[in-house]
Amino acid sequence: MSDYNDKELLDSIESGEWKSVNNFDEIKTTLMKAASETALKDYRINVRISKRDVEVLKTKALEEGIPYQTLVTSILHHYCPIISQINSIGYRYRSLELCRKNW
Repeated sequence: MSDYNDKELLDSIESGEWKSVNNFDEIKTTLMKAASETALKDYRINVRISKRDVEVLKTKALEEGIPYQTLVTSILHHYCPIISQINSIGYRYRSLELCRKNW
C-alpha cells in the first residue's frame, strides 16, 4: 500500500467508518475459501492476441509493478469473479470496504 492509501485507511478507521460485525468468523471463513480458490491455478488456456495488445499489457503491468500474467489474471477476475460465493451469503465485497457502515 502507498502512504496515501495507508493514510486514507487510517483516516477512515479514526472517523468511525468501520464497524464490528457479529459474524466475523463466518465472513473470514468465506473470504479465506474464496481466496484459496482464486489462488488455485489448475487450468491453462491459450489465447491468441495481437502483439500490440501484449505490449500494452506488459507496459501497464510494468507501471503497476506486477508480472503481465498477473495483470491478465486480475482482468479476468474482474469480469469472472469468485465473489459470487460471498454475495450468496448476503455480503457485498469491495477492497477495503467490506465492513463500512454505509452498507
